[in-house]
Amino acid sequence: IQHEDSYVQRTRESFLVEYDAAKALPVPGGYSFRDQDGQPVELRLMQRFVASRLAEESCRGLGNWSVTGTGKTLSAFLAARHLEVDVTLVLCPASVQRQWADKAEEYFKGVYEVRVVERLNEKMLERKDPDKPLVVVVHYNQLSTMKDVVFEESCMGKFIDQMKPGLIVIDELHALKVRRQADTRGNVEENPSPDVGPDATDGEVKEM
Repeated sequence: IQHEDSYVQRTRESFLVEYDAAKALPVPGGYSFRDQDGQPVELRLMQRFVASRLAEESCRGLGNWSVTGTGKTLSAFLAARHLEVDVTLVLCPASVQRQWADKAEEYFKGVYEVRVVERLNEKMLERKDPDKPLVVVVHYNQLSTMKDVVFEESCMGKFIDQMKPGLIVIDELHALKVRRQADTRGNVEENPSPDVGPDATDGEVKEM
């Protein structure tokens, strides 16, 4: 019984520490999200928790499995802003790339430089406004173009090495499917098969 009480006590204390940290999280400068009446939209506890948890030195990453519509995108921008991240990399389906750019402007108007990448090229390494934190949005289809390239020599590899993103967001992970391929000997190779759709077209880096 004493062991159970000790476990319960530790769980309670851990919960309260995280709860208090989330509640105390200050609203970062530049927050501009407003409701239909023009009033500031109050941050949800989950959104505050993501930012406060990622700020902990022991946290190497965090999975936010909240359902659609609960504000996961805002939680990512909030975390990046709270942590003062200079470069954020977002990996997502092609169908929601524009949404990330639009939401950045809605949640933190004029704060971020957003680059929507439709083709991996050297333009990923450029910055239009070095005084603004940069958000680079890459869709999953482009990752398949690196399968025959040494990662360090690829555009993505150079981006990681030179730009050193402080936060990497993987959105809509379920959009990635595993394609099973069998060779002539019957051995099966599994490769990620990114989402494919009308938005998955080659293009250039778009600046916002």
